[in-house]
Amino acid sequence: MSEDLVIDLGKDVYQMMSNKEKQYLTYFVWAGCGCHKNLNSVQGGYFAMSKWWEEHKQTPPTPLANHDNAAVLADLVPDSNTITPAQEQAFKNTAHRGMKTTQLAGAHFNHKDDKKGHHNISHFWWRENVGSEFTFPDTSNTCFGSYCDGATAILAHFSQFTAYLECY
Repeated sequence: MSEDLVIDLGKDVYQMMSNKEKQYLTYFVWAGCGCHKNLNSVQGGYFAMSKWWEEHKQTPPTPLANHDNAAVLADLVPDSNTITPAQEQAFKNTAHRGMKTTQLAGAHFNHKDDKKGHHNISHFWWRENVGSEFTFPDTSNTCFGSYCDGATAILAHFSQFTAYLECY
């Protein structure tokens, strides 16, 4: 009953709107939630780049394995056709390419624990050398779009990040 009441009231309110307001509302409803479209485009881009490395017979960026996966992958012989299921799983679960770069930059420049990484040092350096305030985007795994924000920051300020890392 409550849902029917909301629908009836909504229809009445919609009729009282101007054509411009109706256009905005209709466009919003038609477009839907942008979060999943953003996620799909990021995943699609990631897989397209992965496929590009293979198709063009180019060496992809180095995988950056965590401690456990590094131990499993240490025995992997380059250009070997023999790979164990454990090695295949470790490689599949090893982050690399742009996602891992952004994750590492987030941990380095804006770690959730102020005692880890270079959180405050990078703030001071940025203020002194660039002349403005800057905080690297939070690259928490639970924050939607955080890797896109981090990648954008890296691309926009690449020379500043390089200069900072050369100092430390």
